[in-house]
Order: sequence, then C-alpha cells, then structure tokens
Amino acid sequence: MKKTLLVLSAFIAIMIVSCQKELNDPTITGLTNGSGGSGGAGSTNITGNWKFVSISAVTQSTAQFSLAGTIFKTVTNSDYTSINNTGTVVITGNSMTATGVSYKVADTAFAFYYENNVLMDTIIQAINFQLPSYNTVSTYKQVSQDSIYFTSQGLDPSAGGGQGYRIALNGNILKMTTSVVKDTTINVGGGVTASQHETATAVTTLQRQ
Repeated sequence: MKKTLLVLSAFIAIMIVSCQKELNDPTITGLTNGSGGSGGAGSTNITGNWKFVSISAVTQSTAQFSLAGTIFKTVTNSDYTSINNTGTVVITGNSMTATGVSYKVADTAFAFYYENNVLMDTIIQAINFQLPSYNTVSTYKQVSQDSIYFTSQGLDPSAGGGQGYRIALNGNILKMTTSVVKDTTINVGGGVTASQHETATAVTTLQRQ
C-alpha cells in the first residue's frame, strides 16, 4: 500500500508538470538554452508569423517519506515530445498571439521505487494527454539578446505572468526554453505526508511561416 500510494502521487505530480506547455519560473538566470549554446546563430529578431511545431519536456519527480524506521522513495522520470501539433503564433515586438494551438502527449514515464535507498521495483506508466485547441494573447519583454520574459500570461492560457525563457533562433526555427524547480508536501494517505521535489525543462519549438 505504501508503494502504491507513493508511486501514484509521483505519477500525478509528473502529469501536472507534463500538462503545462510553459513552466513558471520567476527568474531568467536559471534557465538553460534550447540549443545548448549561447542563443543560436544569426538574428534574434523573433517577430513574424510562426507555426507551432512541438513542446518537449524532461521531468523528474522525487517523493519520499519515513515510517517505522524505513525510508520510502519514488523517483519518476519522463522525457517526451508532443505529437499531433497544430496552431500558429504571431509575434510582435511585445506580444505573442496563439491561435488554434493544440497537441497530444503519448509517451511513457518510468518510476523507480526504493526502500532505504535499495531499489525494490521499477514501474512503467503511460502518459496520454490531449491539450484542447485554444487561443491566447500574451505580452512579453526582451531582456537580452537570448532571453525574454512574459509580463502577462505565457502562451499557456492557464499560466500567470512571470515566465522567463531562453530563446534560440536558427534559420526559421525558434526554440524557447524554460525550467522549473518545485518543492511541496503531499498527502500519500493514512495521515502520512511525503516531501516532493520536482524539476522540469520544457522547450517550445516554432517554425517561421
């Protein structure tokens, strides 16, 4: 029962992270670059009409608690790129307008269950999520040549302001990368709570039309 509750809680957490197209991060300096470099080659002028290509994410959730002298821990990892991607984004000097954006995530998460840091079980869980088509208007400012900051909601209509991204423009491909680190306490049942540590890096890819 302890394992079931702990693994379920970790899966719920990883799905919460997985279903966000942009991830909240109030800082710019902690973000990684989508191209792995200093911001991509060529011009960083991102204004224009863009096709939504995909959202990809690497996530990890670690949930842990102690009971009767035993430390129970589950580490859940996912690494996916969306499919069935649709929609467009129009970028001006200070706003992004998304129209008809939708995608599906159909992949697999892997959970590793430990007792006293000894691996006891590995569980494979399907991730299956369809984001309904949506429209949204976001405002942003360019902080530096390779970073922007959303002052209102990001491209995700459910997210608030305060999102930082690294941008990498290579030819007609724009990648916007953001990261999140989150620590919470979750209820795993029976009056037992677990500490949970989540990290995720998400990359939104657009293609100039």
